[in-house]
Amino acid sequence: MIAALLSVALAAPPSHIETPIHVFAGPTRLCGQYFALRIPAGTRVRWEGSIDFDIYHVEGRDGGWGFYEGFAPDAGGARETVSLPDGREVRRLHDGDQFSYLIRTVTSPQPYYLHIFGESLRGDATDLARLARFNTGTPAQTNCREPSRERYRLRWLRNLR
Repeated sequence: MIAALLSVALAAPPSHIETPIHVFAGPTRLCGQYFALRIPAGTRVRWEGSIDFDIYHVEGRDGGWGFYEGFAPDAGGARETVSLPDGREVRRLHDGDQFSYLIRTVTSPQPYYLHIFGESLRGDATDLARLARFNTGTPAQTNCREPSRERYRLRWLRNLR
């Protein structure tokens, strides 16, 4: 037990190092590890990065929502497969009237996911059109106008030393 707590404490960044937060405004194309997202005009995305996952908060005309990018999404609830307008399949999760979506972006070197969540999601075609703005996989990062969040992560990791 003590060894487990010690390993968690040593793995955490020092308390004086803040998690980087950056804001991107549309119109632009924002890139993550294995995704690119078209951000329309009038929309802002706040990125909170960490060492092994990222959280994005989106605010715009279609309401507030967010998404997680990483290898261990916390996604519970009933699941069903649905298709985006371009034919890609995603998992729709629902727990009562709360909806979220799970997209596997790559399978190698390990599975990586986007978990899209938020109160503005309704489980309908509007959600699917929103999700269609995501490109996924390794080649998704081409033609990004915003700097890749990897640049910010590297700068943050250098500051940990």
